[in-house]
Formats: sequence, C-alpha cells, structure tokens
Amino acid sequence: MHRGGKGVAGRTKGPSAPFRGGGAPFGTDVPFGPPGPDMLPTFVNWSTYGAVTPIQDQGDCGSCWAFGVTGLIEAAHFIQNKELIKLSKQHLIDGNNLRNFGCKHGSCSEALDYIMRNGGIINAESYPYKEAQGPVRSITAPGVKIVDYHLILNGSERMLKWAVAKSPVLVTIGADDSFLIEKKVVLDGPAYTLDDTEDQGIAHAVLVIGYGETDLGQKVWLVKSSHDGEMFLCVARDTGKIGGAFGITRRIIQVEVAGRVDVTVKSDEEMGVTLRTDFWSI
Repeated sequence: MHRGGKGVAGRTKGPSAPFRGGGAPFGTDVPFGPPGPDMLPTFVNWSTYGAVTPIQDQGDCGSCWAFGVTGLIEAAHFIQNKELIKLSKQHLIDGNNLRNFGCKHGSCSEALDYIMRNGGIINAESYPYKEAQGPVRSITAPGVKIVDYHLILNGSERMLKWAVAKSPVLVTIGADDSFLIEKKVVLDGPAYTLDDTEDQGIAHAVLVIGYGETDLGQKVWLVKSSHDGEMFLCVARDTGKIGGAFGITRRIIQVEVAGRVDVTVKSDEEMGVTLRTDFWSI
C-alpha cells in the first residue's frame, strides 16, 4: 500500500493538536465488538502507557503495510505481556515476497497470514529496515508469535472506538493531498470507500492509537503514520460521515498474540507459497 511508488506522508513527539487524552484503557478481557455507549473511557492514548514504538520514516519505499502490521503486533504484545519489542518491517518486505510486493504495495492481512505461517516475526535489531526489498536473510532470533487476527470491513466509528479502547488498531485510510500536506492541526477528509482508495492509488496503512478531544473540544482519533514526522496525527472523529474521515473505519484489523518466541526467517518460496500477481487492497 503506497502512493505513487513512494512512501506516503504522515507526521513521535505527542499529537499534532493539543490533545486531552490518557484515560485508562480497558484490559485484554474486553471482547471485540460494539458495546453500550457508557462503557467506554472518554479518552484513550496508548502511547502514554508505553504500548507504542516511536514513529519511523518509511522513506522511499511503499511499505506502510509492513509498518502498520509491526506496530499492531508490538502494541498487542505489550498489552498482553508488558514487554515492548520493536519488530522487523524488513522481515516482511524480504520474506513475504510472493504474496506481497515489497516497496511497491502490499496487503496487511496477507502479511499477517505470512507471520502465522512463519511461526512469528523477528525483532527489528536483528533484521533492520533497509528501505528496499532484498534477499531473505535466514536467521533465527527472538520475536513475537501471533495466533489470529480479526478483520472488519466497512465498520463504524462506534465500533472503531470500542476496538481502540481495547488496543491500538490497524486501519486503511485514503491518504489524499489534504492528508499528506494539509497543515491544519486536525485533519479531515472525504469518507473514502475501499474502492476509492484502490482506484485512486491513495490507500495507506496507519495505526489508531487513541481517541479524545483537542483543547478546543474537537473530537479526534490519534493516529501513528510512518512518514517524515515527529508527531502523531489528529484525525477528525464523529464527523457524521459513513466510513469516517478519510474512510478510517472501512478496514479495521486487530491481532491476537501468543508471546515471545525464537523465530527463524523463511521466505514464501521456502514455505511452498505460490506467486500472486494480481493487485489487491491492504
């Protein structure tokens, strides 16, 4: 998932607007699904609990799909096991080479399937990011194992709020020019459909790490992107648009983790996976 063959812009030092957040999130016993409106905390910011690694620039590589997936697993592992491990984007870019397309574009759900086939994903220090696709390095090092993930298509902002109260959530947005270059402290845009983001080449994977309000009372989602910035983004929330600003609720993914394991990096070829040549969404 990328735009124009390059990384898609975003903005690790606090949010882009004065943000009132930090209400205690629920623990891992919260079910996945919509609750009653009075059951949710008013504010959630998972970065204040240590569940979110710093923003890293994806550079000139359309690898937001790998950044989104690693961020999702890092947060889930922290919440369950109280340990923050930075995970390897490069493992996915190099290893998932027949079912994803490296720096060209990729599918988050396919990357999660790959991680389950591989028995986990390795840590970033052992397999650092290169901003390019390369040959697979067959090494064994500590990492994290996942057991399942949940994908919801065409969800609602109420459903996304419930999911984010449980843990950071991976979503796909339509990263148009207003998202990329607009200097407003709260970003707002059209309620793109999944087809819109595909047809216009603007699909971008980001992590929703919280929600709350600005000091001026505007409701926002707190978003971690993966391009050229030091701040989390504030994206307009409860706008009344079906799909939310930039289509933020069109694709929602959460993950279930098993915990820390030793992981051996394998390629799709080694696991007998067939080549996929069609283009598909994140």
